[in-house]
This record gives sequence, structure tokens and C-alpha cells, in this order.
Amino acid sequence: ARPHIKTFHPKRLHLDRSRGFSQIQKSTNQIRSEFTDYFVANRHVHLPSSSVIPDDPTLFFTNAGMVQFKDYFLGVHIPKERRVTTVQKCVRAGGKHNDLDNVGRTARHHTFFEMLGNFSFGDYGKEEAITLAWKFLRERMELPLERLRVTVHEDDTEAYRIWQDVIKLPQSKIIKGKEDNYWSMGDGPGPCGPCSEIFYEQPLPDSDGESWLEIWNLVFMDHRRDADGNISELKKKCIDTGMGLERLASVIQEKKTNFEIDTFRHLAEAVVKMVPGTGVDEVGVKVVTDHLRAAAFLIADGVTMSNQGRGHVLRRIVRRASTHAYQLGIRGNFFPRIFPALVEVMGDQYPELKSRGNVICDILGQEEQLFEKSLNQGMKYFEIGAKSTENSGKFPADVAFKLYDTYGFPLDLTYNLARDRDMTVDQLQVEEFMKRQQKMGLEAWKGSGNTLLPESIRSWKNRGIFNEFSGYKNLEENSAKIQAIHRHSDNELWMAIHPCPFYPVSGGQVGDVGKIQLPSGTSLTVVDCVKPFPECLAIKIQDENSKISFLLESEQLKEGNFVSAIVDKQHRDGARRNHSATHLLHAGLRKFLGNSVQQAGSYVGPNSFRFDFTYPTALTPVQLETIEDWVNSIVSQRINLTTQEMDLEKAKESGAMSLFSEKYGDRVRVVEFAENSRELCGGTHVENSGEIGNLKILSQTSVGTGIRRIEALTGPEAIAWFKKQAQIVEKLSRKFSVPMGNVEETIEALVAEKNKKIKEIEELKKKLISASSSTSNFIEISYLGIPVKLRNFDEMDLKTLREATEQQANKEIDTMHVGLSGNLICVSGKKENMDAGKFLQKLVGELGGRGGGKKNYGQGVVESGVTLQHISDWIAKQSSQSQ
Repeated sequence: ARPHIKTFHPKRLHLDRSRGFSQIQKSTNQIRSEFTDYFVANRHVHLPSSSVIPDDPTLFFTNAGMVQFKDYFLGVHIPKERRVTTVQKCVRAGGKHNDLDNVGRTARHHTFFEMLGNFSFGDYGKEEAITLAWKFLRERMELPLERLRVTVHEDDTEAYRIWQDVIKLPQSKIIKGKEDNYWSMGDGPGPCGPCSEIFYEQPLPDSDGESWLEIWNLVFMDHRRDADGNISELKKKCIDTGMGLERLASVIQEKKTNFEIDTFRHLAEAVVKMVPGTGVDEVGVKVVTDHLRAAAFLIADGVTMSNQGRGHVLRRIVRRASTHAYQLGIRGNFFPRIFPALVEVMGDQYPELKSRGNVICDILGQEEQLFEKSLNQGMKYFEIGAKSTENSGKFPADVAFKLYDTYGFPLDLTYNLARDRDMTVDQLQVEEFMKRQQKMGLEAWKGSGNTLLPESIRSWKNRGIFNEFSGYKNLEENSAKIQAIHRHSDNELWMAIHPCPFYPVSGGQVGDVGKIQLPSGTSLTVVDCVKPFPECLAIKIQDENSKISFLLESEQLKEGNFVSAIVDKQHRDGARRNHSATHLLHAGLRKFLGNSVQQAGSYVGPNSFRFDFTYPTALTPVQLETIEDWVNSIVSQRINLTTQEMDLEKAKESGAMSLFSEKYGDRVRVVEFAENSRELCGGTHVENSGEIGNLKILSQTSVGTGIRRIEALTGPEAIAWFKKQAQIVEKLSRKFSVPMGNVEETIEALVAEKNKKIKEIEELKKKLISASSSTSNFIEISYLGIPVKLRNFDEMDLKTLREATEQQANKEIDTMHVGLSGNLICVSGKKENMDAGKFLQKLVGELGGRGGGKKNYGQGVVESGVTLQHISDWIAKQSSQSQ
């Protein structure tokens, strides 16, 4: 049922450029629609795909259709609909589920794919699930019976009976399995159960050597696994099925690989048009088309380039595709040129590709340009690695790994380059480096932030610990019930109270701080509030006096007790001002820079805020000033903030902005400053814009490819900043004895005068160097057959000494020059047989000191007392020893 995947060897192929994807008898888009229509006709509700960024701290990316329904399977939440069908966007690159390096070499591995699924949350069981699947394949997709067979778990007698007695399959077509027929979400806690798989026999084995292809997995979610690996029965049995759309399309369209189906074919044709010549390398085309899809959907859902976490995976995907495009002969930015082809085949099903198209192309284009520079640096690093071990015939595994991890080189590129030099790479050792890095990355990755919480707090969900946030209206709750307590140490604990006035870390806004007051009068400090899972708030309490143990032992802190909860008003007010300011800033950026601007992250604290957004270039001072003035004009109008709850779709129809990286429920909160700003937001805000006080933009910087960051102040902090600037100007006014209004022009005049003096000094230095070179003492000697001139210069700094030495080397290129001034030393040599850097390192190693450099130049310091004669004697000794 599962043959071993064989290595795929690249070959040359000629793609038919005239054949379009629309000529396929049953297109991938039609198959997708027929699937959802079929299940809707069978009383299922069609729900949209969730984001590829999961609301689950245990997962890197959404990798299966059931991820968004995990809490329904566990019985934590009650589903609104009990029969559901979806087409889920999935990514398997990075984290535990990583197919990145297999893409292009196998018939069916992808970094991005679509998962067709139907789900039952306690509604129907195995018989209906099996019957629905079978009828869809046999009646709607018209797959022949003789090419189908199924597997069941060896202990699942019910599923076996249904296939035999209800579906009427002969025993020869029902195969019993064990581990392969039991499904779970990885090795961690979660729902699990036996499964039944449907296989299709291909007319000919595919490029992986597979004849029987698994096309549908029907999971009977009967059990749950806890953190210790114990299996128990679920209260409500559920159904979770998954079928890869691309895999099914390859069967329906009679293709040997997923990459030959209509949607991939259309993308491949767009790639081939940019390739010079008639033949193209198949692996390269597969990599580029697959990675385009993954990169586009990741960016559309809010992932940005970075050197860690999801952003690092995105960067590796883009750079792997860029490398293969380069090997295909494609030059210049290619992602933006093939992106329209992706929109043509998937834009109607996923409108975010259209609405975020400009952002996607900008980010991909900029990353390509950055990688071109990185590729050049990586090639230099490859050359260093190759030279270091060329005599052994083995390319260093650690260098191969660094090329992969730091420069984004696909491993096969490094292997091919090494092979061209008749060198081998220890691939097993490279894999060990990768496993070690992956482990470190997963340990460092914080996910949604909840992975830092103790496991017992996340398990509150299983106890039904849910509480209500009351802090929109109340900053105090005088009778809050303690629902759960986790003691972390003698001076720290976590607590859930209901109702809870503390706002949790969310949407960029920091968590509230404050205090918990016990009936005895004892007060405890609240230093943070987080959301360990939806509908639960956990407050973090710290006490430097170690009272926590006593309070727990004396049962003053006990589940069921009532306490007073008091939010720090000053802290909250600062966060409210800054959060509202981010909304107005966002609106201002879109107003003056265009609607392609999208929020890409934020930090909203009590004293300042930063706002990340998508934009390809730095903003000019005029643009920043215009946006700042506009925001302050809204502030001065004292516009009342309105908030209302409404259905998600209605909110989007009203024009409210939503963030692609945020997760929203069916009901959302819309925050609005008249017609100026309208966003979906659960954060805390001012009641009218005047409470912001004013906005002062401090800086703008680049924090990633296509991502800009603005840092700003509001309210009292902005006023304090203005006061400080005024004090500086007033101090300068007194210092220069000019009116405050003339300080700027006075400083400009001083800077101009300074620059003039610097130029004059540089000219004098050149004259000094020239004069010193002609009059200074020097010694001529030979070093391993190379003429060397040692020259002493008086009282020069290192920069000037280097210029003097370089000047002499440029005049006498057949001679290596050594300049000494005090204990500073410089060496310069311009010919191929000279290595100034190595010469200097050996010299300071023998005579004492430190230094380094490159082939044609070196600089450093020698120990005090070292003279030209000492250096001359050392050179003579080296030369005599070499004879």
C-alpha cells in the first residue's frame, strides 16, 4: 500500500506551450466545486478555509483540514454546525511536517496543497462517512471499481463490516493494517482514532514507482490522547476525512504526477516562457511552481520575511525557488511575472490573492533582489569551503549546512557544485546538523506565545475553565470568583478569575497590570494577563515577599474563593491611547500611500507603540509629516469612537479592515472613528480621538523585506518628548548666543565649516604622507623571493598609516610594503604572489601583537619596542629557514 519512495532523477522535457489549462475535461477548479456541492447537497455546511497560520501553539502551520476544528473534536466547544465540509489551505514546510526538500524530486510532495474534507461532530458515524466517500468517487468522479481498494485498522471490525456488507466490496479489496491505519495529530495530545484509506490503482506506476495511490483517508475520531500518551474514549464520536485536491485531480485527469494537472501545468507554462531555449529542467520548474503557491498564500495570510520562525521558512521557500529559477536561466525578478498565472487559476477561489496581490509581488520581488546578493556571498563561501578540503575530495558538511541555513542554498545545489569539482558531501552529517537546528528552532519558537505557559494552564481548557472579559466597561471587579490556580513558584502563580477586568496580550496590545485584593486585605501584584486559549484569560501574579505559599496553605487563595480585581488605570490609559493611534496611523498610511498598505504587526504599550506595515520603500520626510499631520487633525476633532458587534461577513461588507494574521469568530467587534477608520478589533480604545492628545512619529526603519516600522508616541509621552527637544534647542541657543529660531541655520553653518576643515586636513595628510615617504627611514629585504620594503612613519593613526603604505604599494607594485608607526603596523602587496594578510598574521604571531587582513592588505598592532630592525631580522630568519 505504501511503496518506498525512490529518488527522482531530473530529466529534460519540452512543455507544450500552446495547450491551456482550460482545455482539461474536468479541471481542478471543477473538482473542488463538485466536492463541496456534493456535501452541501448531503446536508453539510460549506465553511471557508482557515488561515495557514493556525490558532494552535503546537503547530507551525495549518497542515490538515481538521486543525480549525480541534476543539470540536475534543468537546471543548460546541460546534454551530454538526456537518461541515471545507477545502483547507495547508502548508507542510518547517516544523515537524516538512516536505520542503522533497519538492521537485517526487511525484506528489508539496509545500502548499489543498485538503478536501468532510466532518461530523457527533452527527453521523462510520457507515455514512464511508458511504458518502464511496458514492462521490464512484458516482460523481466515475472512478472504476476495479481500480479501487481500501484499508482498515485490524481491530476495526465495524469499518470492515461496512465495506463488506454495505458497500459490497469483496474481501480481496479490503486490507487490514495497523499503525498506518491509526491517525493522530503528531505525537502530542489531541484527538485520534482508527482510519480507513481508499486507494486507486494507476494505469502505470508514477515517477515514484507507486502503482497504488492513496487518495482519501477517512478518520473515525473515537479517542483522545493526553500529554502522557494515555488513550481514552471521546464522549462524542466524530468523523474527519481528508483528500488532497491535487492528488485527486491527477487521478481524474490521468496524470502520473500532481505537477502535470491543469493548474500546475498553467503555472509551468508561465515559467517556461521565461526560460531561454526549448528544453527545461523538470525539477526546477516543479520547485518554482510549487514554491510560488506556498509563498503567495503565506504572505496573503500575514507571514513576513524574517530570520526566525515562520518568516524564516517563507524566506527559505523563496530562496530555494530563486536558486532553481537562476539555474533554469531566468534572470531578474520572476515571481511577480508568474504571479498573474496563479491568480488566473486560483484567484476566484481565494480572493486574498487578488486583494493582496500588490503586497505579495512587492515582498517577493524585494526578497529576490536580496537573495541575488546573498547568492553571490554564498558562492564565495562555497569557494572557501571547497578550497579548504580540496585535497581530500570531501566538501565540509558544516559548510554545506551553513549554505543551506544562512544563505538559503538548496542542498542539491551544493551537492551539484561539489560534484562538479569531483568532491563528495557527507549527507548523513548534513542531516544531523539539520535535525539539531530544527530541534533548536522548535525550542526557540514561541508560536502564539502560549508555548511559554505551563502545560497545566493550557489544560484548563479540558476542565472547562472559561471566563468573561469585563474590562471594556469596568476596571474593577469586587467579587471575582477564582476558577483555577497554578502555582509556579514561591513568588509566582497563575490564576483564572470570573469575571476578569484584565485585558490579555492580544492584537499587539500588552496585557493589563494591577492587583488582586483578598478579603483579608492582602494585596498581590498582577504583572501580566494572557489568553492561553480562546475564551480564557489567565493573570500572572508575582510577589517578592513570598506570601504565595502561606496564602495557598491557609486557603486564602483557593478555587471558589472571591477576590477583588483592580486594573492599573494609568497603564491601561496609555495602552488605550496608543492602540487607537495605531488605527488612525494605519488609516493615514493607506490614505496617502495606497490601499496596498497592510498592517504586518504591532506593539502597543502604555508608553509608546510601533507599527509594522507592508511598503516597498522608505517613506520620505514629507510623507511622514503629511501622515502625522492628518492623524493629529483627527485627534483635534475629538471624534467619538463607536464600537458594535456584528457578523464577520457583515463587518467585512461594511468596509472594516481585518488583519490576515488574526483569527476571528462568527461575531466580531468593529471599532470606528466616523468615516476615518474602521477596523475589526478586540482591543481597548479611547472614547474619543481627543484623548490621544497628539501623535509624534519618532522613526521609520526597515524590519524585513517589504516591511517598514514606525515608532511613535502619544499623549503625555509625546508632550515630554517635545519638551525635551525644546530644552535642547534652548540650550543650544544660549551656547551659540543666537535666537532659538536661528539655531538650525547656525548648526548648518558650523557643519559646513567642519566639513571644509576636514577636507583641508585630508589634503594636508596626503602632503604629509608624500613628504614622510620620501624622507623616512626604510630597509629593503627579500621575503621568500619577494622584495619587501620596511618603512618607519612618525605619529600616524592607523587610517593614515594604511593610506601611506597603500600609496607606496601602488607606486612599486613588485614590492610588498610594511609601514610602522609606533606600535601600529600595516602591510600592502598588490601582486598575486603576495599575501599581505597571512604575512602580517605570522609576523605578529612571532613578534607579539595582533592583526589580520585580506590577501592584498593587513593591519594590526605589535608589542611596544618592536622596531624595523626586529621585523627585518624576523624576515631574514624566515627566508633562511625556507632554503
